[in-house]
Amino acid sequence: MSESMKKAGADNCPCTRNCPRHGNCAACVANHRFTTIGVPACFFTKTGEAWHDRSYPAMLRDIQD
Repeated sequence: MSESMKKAGADNCPCTRNCPRHGNCAACVANHRFTTIGVPACFFTKTGEAWHDRSYPAMLRDIQD
């Protein structure tokens, strides 16, 4: 991934946590697929991610708002 793509991804990434995958949604989704319960921050708006609730119902609520 080029540096300009990483910067563009990081600027648009809603995640509030500091992680090595920040801005790289493909790597984030792949990591969450097998290691965590819940939905990656990539699927939330910045407002929805601020709830710090990564459950499926929270994602649906965020989409509907």
